[in-house]
Amino acid sequence: MCDTLSALDPTYVAQYLGNANLYLAQIGQVDYHLHEIANARVRDRLVFADRMPWQYFLDEFGLRASAAFPGCSGEITPSAATMARLHDRLVKEHIPVVLYLETSDGQLARTLAAETGAQALQLQSLHTISPADFAAGETWVSLMTRNYPVLEAALW
Repeated sequence: MCDTLSALDPTYVAQYLGNANLYLAQIGQVDYHLHEIANARVRDRLVFADRMPWQYFLDEFGLRASAAFPGCSGEITPSAATMARLHDRLVKEHIPVVLYLETSDGQLARTLAAETGAQALQLQSLHTISPADFAAGETWVSLMTRNYPVLEAALW
């Protein structure tokens, strides 16, 4: 994008390059911190009482997931068998966190948390941005950094 903008508007090449380098450095810091979290983990499974749109993330960091819905499924209610499977996994593997996404009301996660003693925490999927976050100038980097303490709680 920097190259294209620079070619279209050469007056601001230095500004485009500076912004690009700053953003690449910020993304590098996010990557570094996520690797730190993943490398210090004591478990390798995330439990989602929601959709699970994080497959690339799981693959990158050698993690596994159990979810109420596959991928970005359009289903709205998980089966009783699915909820029982998630409940059993949380209990048997002593998983302390059940996750839900920012697009969810979190009710399924709170129900499982209440039944298992786990904590229900919201994970930013980075697929959407709320009007309030957009107005506040949130970026991919700032939204992803919100996930650090959630991932630490879930994996440590």
